[in-house]
Amino acid sequence: MDDGKAGKKHRWKKWERIGLVVFLAFMAAMLFAPTQVAELFDAMTQKCLDTVVKNWIIGATGVATLVAVMTGRILERLGLTDALIRIFRPIAKLLNINPTFLIAGVYNFLGDANAAGKISAPIMQKAGATEDEIKIAVATMFQFPPTFASFMLGISCLAVAGINAFLALIFSVFLPLILVPLLLRFTVYRNCKYKDVSEVPTFTPTTGALDTVFGGAVEGAQVLFLTIIPIACAMFSIIAALEYIQIWPFIQNALYGLCQLCCIEPECGVVSMVVAATVGFPMLSDMIQSGMVIAPGVVLATFMLGTSSFPLTLPLANLPRLWSQATGISQGKLLVACLIGMVCRFVSCAIVGYVVAPLIF
Repeated sequence: MDDGKAGKKHRWKKWERIGLVVFLAFMAAMLFAPTQVAELFDAMTQKCLDTVVKNWIIGATGVATLVAVMTGRILERLGLTDALIRIFRPIAKLLNINPTFLIAGVYNFLGDANAAGKISAPIMQKAGATEDEIKIAVATMFQFPPTFASFMLGISCLAVAGINAFLALIFSVFLPLILVPLLLRFTVYRNCKYKDVSEVPTFTPTTGALDTVFGGAVEGAQVLFLTIIPIACAMFSIIAALEYIQIWPFIQNALYGLCQLCCIEPECGVVSMVVAATVGFPMLSDMIQSGMVIAPGVVLATFMLGTSSFPLTLPLANLPRLWSQATGISQGKLLVACLIGMVCRFVSCAIVGYVVAPLIF
C-alpha cells in the first residue's frame, strides 16, 4: 500500500513533463546552436529598443499617453462624463442600453485608448452596466480614433487627397458608432437594459484642482510604465522572434492581403496596424503628394483603419488587460469583444471603400 502511494505521489504531472521538454530543448539549442540563440535574443532586444524605447519612452507617443490620462481626468472633473450621459440618452433609449456605453469611445478620441479604458471602465461599473453592455462599449470604442493626434493626421490626408472631411466623418466615424452597437445589441450581446439619467449616479469627482492635474499625471505614468511599455515589449519581442525564424513575413503578407481585400492601402494599413497611425498617415500623404494615383475609396478606407483603436497591441493586449482589471470580466471575453470590434471595422472599411466612396466622392 505504501509503495503504491509513493508511486502515485512521484508521477510526473503535465507541466513538469512540459518543463522537462523545454529544458532539454534549451540545453540542446545551447549545445548545437548557441550563436542562433544569442542572435534571437539580440533581435528581440533590438526590436524593442527601436520601437518601444523610441516611441513610448523617449518619443511623443509615451508622453501623449501620460498627457491623455491627465486630460481625461481634468475633463471628468469638469463634468464631461455627466454631460455625455445626457447627450447619449436618446441613442441609449433607442437601443435600450445603458447610456454610459459610448463614454469610452469619446475619452478614446479626446485622449487615448489606454486612458479611455482606465477612466471609462469604472464609470460603467458604477452605473450598473451589465457584462454585455461593457463588451459593446469595448467593441464600439474600437470604431473611434485612438488619439486626437492620429485623427488630425488623418484629416490632413483627406485634405491632401481633396476629399470632403465632413462627409468622410459621417460615413467613416459617426454612422459606425450607431450601427455597430445596434448590430451587437440585437445579435451577440443582448443582455442590456436602459437606465434613465435619474437612475445613474453622478460621475463628476470632488477632488481639488491640483490633485486632479497631478494625480492624473501620476496615473498616466502608471498606465504607461506598468501596462503599455511591458505589453509593447512583449508584443514586439514576439514579432522579432517570428521575423528571425522567417514566420513574420507570412503574417505580414496575410495582413497585406486583408488590407487589399478591404480596399485599404496595404503599406500604410499594415504600418497603422503594427506600429501606429501617426506613422501610417504621413506615408499616405507622401504617396498622394508624390503624384501616386490613389482612389478616393482607398484613401477613405485607409483613413477609417487609421482612426480605429490600432496598433495591434491595443486590442490584443492593452485593452483586455485594462478593462479586466477594472471590471472583473475575464481577459478572454474582452479579447473576443475587441476582435468583434476589429471585424466590424474592417467590414465598414470595405463597405465605405467599395460602395459609398464611388457613389459620393
